[in-house]
Amino acid sequence: MYGHGSELSGLTLLRRSGLVRVTGLTKNLTVNKGDKVKMTMTLESTYDRTVTKDLLSAYGTYDPRTRRFTLHWGCVAEDVSIPRGISSKSVICPAAKVGTWDALAAVGTYDRRTGFKIEHAIVKQRVLTVRERAMVRVKDFTLSRA
Repeated sequence: MYGHGSELSGLTLLRRSGLVRVTGLTKNLTVNKGDKVKMTMTLESTYDRTVTKDLLSAYGTYDPRTRRFTLHWGCVAEDVSIPRGISSKSVICPAAKVGTWDALAAVGTYDRRTGFKIEHAIVKQRVLTVRERAMVRVKDFTLSRA
């Protein structure tokens, strides 16, 4: 898990700034809190060889006016091998907080001390709804002779 409450500001990352770019996300998913969510990213690499990058699957709120993404939770897949051309890679992350969330998929480099340096990312708004897990509770009971 990564970055509770951190803010990714400016989101200049939404432009094509790197040689590997994210081009797809699955959207409009509803899950229970604690369920695992698999974000599958379509990546396009123009390197002439396979490269190793880190991937970020992040969930939070995006403000398009300020171009800021406030991260509520996320997961990083480190040292992912990305071949030349178009490929798909997935990051699996537990759904940590109840609500309707925006999602950010990013490629870049991750350092445990300094965080995730984004080379390219995309945001899709209101694509994940996390609800409380359904349960049955004992409300009361009575005793009687059988």
